Amino acid sequence: MKERLGQFKRIMAAVIDIHIVFLINIIVYGLVVTVWRIGRDFFYNYIGGYFIGWTVILYAVSYTASMFLYYVFLEMVLGKKSVGKYIVRYGSPIYAEVGSREEIILHIWFRAISCFLYPVTILYFLFTGRTIYDTLLSKENMS
Repeated sequence: MKERLGQFKRIMAAVIDIHIVFLINIIVYGLVVTVWRIGRDFFYNYIGGYFIGWTVILYAVSYTASMFLYYVFLEMVLGKKSVGKYIVRYGSPIYAEVGSREEIILHIWFRAISCFLYPVTILYFLFTGRTIYDTLLSKENMS
């Protein structure tokens, strides 16, 4: 029962963190699009139409950048205690601890990728009790 409660807390912490990243991304994406439109309108008169795919690509890039910056800030400044984990009072398990700066950056990239592949991540977590990036970066697999 206690293990299930821990899993539920971790899922809730992840949901809170994803929503925070989404809110950060709205701000970043809005600023980038605003600056782009102002620049286009004032400096280039009118440069014609644009491919709608660029806005989708821009959104994906800004979302990845927002997620990466959020997790870098949490990992390096706050010491692995995300806002979601703080709210639900969830402590990181022993196997999730990473050491060097390179391992932290790798952990963040894997976390960002797993956020994009969230259905697979959720199913893996429900069956194993660990996330994919925790399994890939565990001390047993790194040695």
